[in-house]
Amino acid sequence: MSAGSDVSIIVVHYKDVAETARCVASLGSGCAGLVYEIVLVDNSPSQELVSSPLPDMPAGSVVSLGRNAGLARATNFALRRCTGRYYLCLNPDVVATPQSIRSLVCFADSHPHSGIVAARLENGDRTLQLSCRRFYTLKHALVRRTFLGRVLPATTINADHLMEDYDHSASANVDWVLGSCMLVRATAVADIGPMDERFFLYFEDVDWCYRMHKGGWDVVYFPGATMIHLHKRDSAVSGLNRQKLAHLASFVAFHDKHGWALLWRRPDTFRLLEPVAGSS
Repeated sequence: MSAGSDVSIIVVHYKDVAETARCVASLGSGCAGLVYEIVLVDNSPSQELVSSPLPDMPAGSVVSLGRNAGLARATNFALRRCTGRYYLCLNPDVVATPQSIRSLVCFADSHPHSGIVAARLENGDRTLQLSCRRFYTLKHALVRRTFLGRVLPATTINADHLMEDYDHSASANVDWVLGSCMLVRATAVADIGPMDERFFLYFEDVDWCYRMHKGGWDVVYFPGATMIHLHKRDSAVSGLNRQKLAHLASFVAFHDKHGWALLWRRPDTFRLLEPVAGSS
């Protein structure tokens, strides 16, 4: 590990070695000019990366809990090993573009109230991926997760949740961002705490962002840094599956924790941010 790193990059691996290797291979060019470290958590029950580490990974960079412990628990396990001023939580299906991580760090340095900063995510064909969201309302939940999506005005309601009214070209303070790519300030984590491990999968990102807002920190979408997210949306497959059940369980856990009134009284956090010299 690097003492006093600019950024500690946390990647939680699960089963797809080629995917994780592609992500890790992109990090060097993304971090050009930074002092960085990588903490790779092997969350596969087979512990394949512990037994056969990826090439060029420093000794001690690959750790394991010995089982699939869930994303939040694995991330927190990694956080305890990190030395950086910032923690970059990155899904293994994300590819960092050159200078992207450096741009995130420079932006965060120039915006000291930002607790979380997220890059612009693009699909494999380089089209925009809608990765910043508004907090769920009851209408969002019904349209996105029940049969009522077939009879309610789903297009308009989804557009509100996905922030399609915002052109994603300017930096903005937003409700929450996908956990696929989050640069998190170490001092903010010391203030509000790590991920909540009651969320095995899904809503750990929503919860962290909500707690950042409650603690007085900003959650910022920064399109000046771009990464490629080659995600596979298992929860979007038609019919009931384990991913959808996990999403529903986490939805209930989130609102049990923070109050069901959030479905009616959504906080208004959105605001565009003025450019700051040297932040891109």
